[in-house]
Amino acid sequence: MNTRVRTVFCMTGWMTIILVVALCGCRATPAPTATPTPVLPTATSLPPTSTPLPPTPTPEPESWQQKTDMSTWAAASSAAVLDNKVYVLGGVKRLSDGTLGIVQVYDPATDTWDQGADMPTPRLAETCVLDGKIYSFGGSITGNVANTSATIEVYEPTTDTWETRADMPTPRNYFGIHVVDGKIYVFGGDAKCNCSVEVYDPETETWEKRSDMPTPRTYASSALVDGKVYVVGGHLPKGDMISTVDVYDPATDTWTQATDLPTPRFGLASCVVDGKIHAISGSVAAAMGVRLVPVVEVYDPTTGEWQQGPDLPRPRQIKSCAAVDGRIYVFGGPSLGDMWEYDPAR
Repeated sequence: MNTRVRTVFCMTGWMTIILVVALCGCRATPAPTATPTPVLPTATSLPPTSTPLPPTPTPEPESWQQKTDMSTWAAASSAAVLDNKVYVLGGVKRLSDGTLGIVQVYDPATDTWDQGADMPTPRLAETCVLDGKIYSFGGSITGNVANTSATIEVYEPTTDTWETRADMPTPRNYFGIHVVDGKIYVFGGDAKCNCSVEVYDPETETWEKRSDMPTPRTYASSALVDGKVYVVGGHLPKGDMISTVDVYDPATDTWTQATDLPTPRFGLASCVVDGKIHAISGSVAAAMGVRLVPVVEVYDPTTGEWQQGPDLPRPRQIKSCAAVDGRIYVFGGPSLGDMWEYDPAR
């Protein structure tokens, strides 16, 4: 019985007594009116106190966190990580405006952007890091696949300067690039077959040919795990989407095949955290051409299995992402300058 009910009960009881006295017509001298004794709530009427209220649930953290936007938005930029900073090189805004040589530097520790010296040759290059320097290879000069470069330029962050090396033997665009045992391997992106592989020795500035990729492709992504290169997705030269994952072992110059990508797509980016490959966003085939997808799929080479990750908040075509201190950073894309952070351990 709650307090409101008890109060009504007490008032109703005294009104009944007064009404009965009035009806009796007693003419005796009325006794002094006694002050009513309030009815106290009984122990059984109190709400239970032994069971505490459940705690307020803690909100789940968002999987992707938005960070400070890029200083200059660009599509088809490449990225390299050096000293826990992300270097975003080149790109294109509109084909009519030409390609960019800009170098944007993101510091995750302060969530700020800075700028380095521009690339001498603006283009859609691919990049890697070796011995504290950033190597920039090939790429389209105009943004058009037909105008592919063989240029090699090397950036020294400590002096903010560039130097030019001898050209690549094979011009390439939208290709994979990875460093293994002090040498730089490039995969696909060539005009002949989109499948050739070459290795570069920076000490001698010499190139050697390696075994071709078994699956010709373009607009693929690639990742390095335990000394092996995984080439993921893309599309065939005729345009069909690819789910095939080819694995290259530089130690034996051989190719094997891993479990197919669950969502065949191109224009995706791949990042590695804790030995797992995160294949992020890109485009899939659609009734009217292609459409962007926010999908993130995670491959574990030790089990050969793919799992679903949290969708990227804004889907895009990208060719690079970056991993710093266990976190993944995705940035840029056509008309996009936003930066997103994902911590798989969060």
